[in-house]
Amino acid sequence: MEPFTGRISFKQYMPMKPVKRGFKIWVLACGQYTFNFQVCTRKTVNSALEKGLGERVVLELCKPVHNSGRIAVMDNFSSVNLFEELKEKGIGAVGTIRKDRKGLANVQTKGLKRGDAKKRK
Repeated sequence: MEPFTGRISFKQYMPMKPVKRGFKIWVLACGQYTFNFQVCTRKTVNSALEKGLGERVVLELCKPVHNSGRIAVMDNFSSVNLFEELKEKGIGAVGTIRKDRKGLANVQTKGLKRGDAKKRK
């Protein structure tokens, strides 16, 4: 979030964040270098909304690094479909995923402690 309190149609309000009002900016960065960024304006360039917001944003941001062998690290945008699509484009992916995420097989987490992982078969 970039703080902003003036008047503009795409200003975001997030009451649970430290910066409550401002511009939401998604960034693809490696270290101190920015490869790509996108300001959330709540409007899509194409009228097709076949993907969710998170998937669409990640795929658009990763266009400059297709087939580069890089690994995308993300939080809260993760989904099985997104990871598979990034893999097809030559980009690895790491991220958190919720147990109730759409498209995720019923994974048994019994016996695992926080931070442990179980490989998919």
